[in-house]
Amino acid sequence: MPRLKSLQQVFVGFVLVLIGVALTVSVYTGFPGSFTLVTEPPKKDDPTVPVTYTIAAPEYENDKLSKDITVDSGQELKIVKYHEFYNFSLTHPFENDCKYPFLLPVEPDIEPNVRHYRRIDCKHNSSGVIVEQLISGDIIASCPHGSKHHKGLKCRLIELSGTLKRDRGKVKMEGPWMDIPFNERITVNKNNFMVKCVDKNDNEVFKNVYAGVKEPENPPRLASENPNRFGVNILVFDSTARAQFLRHMPESVEFMKRYNFSVLYGHTKVGDNSAINLVPLLSGRVFHAASRGLEDRVRPDQEIPSNQLKQDYWEKSEFLIQQMRDAGCATLWNDDIGNKNYGLLNYYQFNGFAKPPAEYYYRPFYAQIYNSFKTAHTCIEHDFLGRRYIEIWERFASRFHKNCHFAFNFFTALTHNKASDLELYDRPLANSFARLASSSELFQNSFVFVMGDHGQRIEPIQRKYTGRIEERMPMVGIFVPQKFRETQPEKYQNLVRNQNRLTSNFDLHDTLREILGLPEHSGGPVGQSLFKEVPTNRNCKAAHVPENFCVCMENAGPDWLKDVETDKLEAAFKETTSIRPSCVENVVWPKAEQLLKSVSPFTINWQARLGIRYPKDGQKVKESDKKEPSKLADLEFNGDVIFSLKNATSITVSLIARVRWDKFRDSYHSIAEPLVLRPFKATLSLFCGLG
Repeated sequence: MPRLKSLQQVFVGFVLVLIGVALTVSVYTGFPGSFTLVTEPPKKDDPTVPVTYTIAAPEYENDKLSKDITVDSGQELKIVKYHEFYNFSLTHPFENDCKYPFLLPVEPDIEPNVRHYRRIDCKHNSSGVIVEQLISGDIIASCPHGSKHHKGLKCRLIELSGTLKRDRGKVKMEGPWMDIPFNERITVNKNNFMVKCVDKNDNEVFKNVYAGVKEPENPPRLASENPNRFGVNILVFDSTARAQFLRHMPESVEFMKRYNFSVLYGHTKVGDNSAINLVPLLSGRVFHAASRGLEDRVRPDQEIPSNQLKQDYWEKSEFLIQQMRDAGCATLWNDDIGNKNYGLLNYYQFNGFAKPPAEYYYRPFYAQIYNSFKTAHTCIEHDFLGRRYIEIWERFASRFHKNCHFAFNFFTALTHNKASDLELYDRPLANSFARLASSSELFQNSFVFVMGDHGQRIEPIQRKYTGRIEERMPMVGIFVPQKFRETQPEKYQNLVRNQNRLTSNFDLHDTLREILGLPEHSGGPVGQSLFKEVPTNRNCKAAHVPENFCVCMENAGPDWLKDVETDKLEAAFKETTSIRPSCVENVVWPKAEQLLKSVSPFTINWQARLGIRYPKDGQKVKESDKKEPSKLADLEFNGDVIFSLKNATSITVSLIARVRWDKFRDSYHSIAEPLVLRPFKATLSLFCGLG
């Protein structure tokens, strides 16, 4: 019995230690921010004072959106809201004639649809993983730790090819099977290959598909041969809006902010689904212009004739990746097809490629995965496939970071139907960025585009007011290498200006041509290079955006304001100037009734609000549905306030401020810092420095 009591005391002590440890560990909730624990010990003269644990987080530009809470354990937690890429140093979204919505990462109407998934459960097979691929692409065949079934195991690999034109879903096995030695690190000089392992009775116990980066047949020219040319890396995440990216990719966003990516806040899609948005990016052309509402938005020479779509158009030299291949650059086409019969240019009106569009072409890898594994959208064995797909680009970029290169990546399976699944890509992308930044010269020699083709089109989130806008406003973040910033500062300044202007993928196409040193499109510019300033009076027609995807808001009329609660409205506008510049003591707003006279309500047009995908769909809508008022609107104040300055003087300031009113929830919230118009144009935060 004494021994049992002793054991009980040890056990209780152990539990207490665990509790103590638990109290000093920060809990990651899925929200952004690297939490650091700060422990404040109890005062020596008062042992009853509880220990307070404060979880401190980095400060953010929109840190006023954070809130402090206290939980039962005595910990004070700060819920850190999302990173933003606001850059109002040169321009402001409120100065445009096109009043596009300026969305926060999470608007109240979509909040119930947002989930944070940081990890995915990938189950091992019963025999364990036998062949592991390293980040470098090398493989190692070995027996799983603790395995008792390793005697007689044999592994072999074979190259994969095919998946062209009419056989786009058919994978070919190339050459003989090759034996893999165990416990050796092996470089496989192939792009696409499969490994199978069998036991002593010849029963298959392991199978997986791999992507390598083989030695180039003709080494691409070095970037240093032409210091004014840069490599291009495009990473497209299917169905990904800017606001969605900010709320679901915290670690990647942290890296992108640190490396000064420029994010386009007014970027708008030009068509419904993937191809009609990415074909303009990659070729400056469109297809089926009339049925997509583009007939009056593009030149006739920009339309690909229907009879060419299934023939050889993609082998023609105006396709950017083909031009770069012809120029002797390394090229990558990394398209996560999502289904053996799909892929960006392999479905519906397309027949795929007659020959690989790039030297590094991975459709055989993807087709074999989707042919062979039931869980191919997420995992094979223990591997999260999203990570493996991103690492294909990482290996290519690591191999050719000093060479002329063009990399196109399109990640589709996870996010096509589920907006919140984007977060599963976050850590793999951030890790790949970090490794490339530390071990290569990619960020010295290359541009990097991180973008969506459009926002979420399938999931219920797209039926919300904010969801309709997100669907139309994809993510675009652009990394510009320091060498370009230093040698071409005016062009870089224009890109920064254009962060808050109305843009589309036609502009990105002309920007890519300029980066790559290619001549203008055969018929002339298709958009406007972002290295030239986009005018503030640009409209959707000038940006080549069809009316049903246009997000330039319309004045909803004074009747829309009849239900406004003036006291809440006044408080919401005062909130827009709650963080005042250093020289301002106070901001005096007009009284509620007077303030309302300077406020106008703006909402997206009925086609965008109802989610019209094709012009013909709009013809079926009843007039009463078109006129049905929206439940949300941006209320814009354009008038005078008084700045009481710290030097005891006051001045009248004309400014534009916006708050978003959700009638259904009876909520008002500020959107972005106001734009001062007079006595001089400036953002609120820059007012004192310019005055």
